Amino acid sequence: MSRGYKTLELRRNKAAVKKFEDRIIEERKKLVPTVQELRSRIKESPYGPKTKALLEKWLEYDSIGEVGFGLFRCPPIIERGSRATVVDADGKEYLDLLSGFSVNNLGHCNEEIIEAIKDQSQELLQK
Repeated sequence: MSRGYKTLELRRNKAAVKKFEDRIIEERKKLVPTVQELRSRIKESPYGPKTKALLEKWLEYDSIGEVGFGLFRCPPIIERGSRATVVDADGKEYLDLLSGFSVNNLGHCNEEIIEAIKDQSQELLQK
């Protein structure tokens, strides 16, 4: 095969090959779930009624591209935490393995930290 033939063949096929930018935009669109799909995920989730109701409300007011639905098929709604444990709106406890460095060494709602914040917040001049 001559070099000229390959060039001609590439030119003919160029129209059939989509640009990378066009392909990536199409692929990203496939990753964005619809509100209906997210409602279906909520319905199928293992969470209790309070958490499901809060997730439904979330869909009304927050972006469907929010990170919670990106990390989880259906994210839990965390109401409170203590040390390494977090609790959802229905009272189900989870071991927090996602919150990062501070939770790993200090825990959620560490009493010493809460007291330090309270004390400092009562001072006008930050020392």
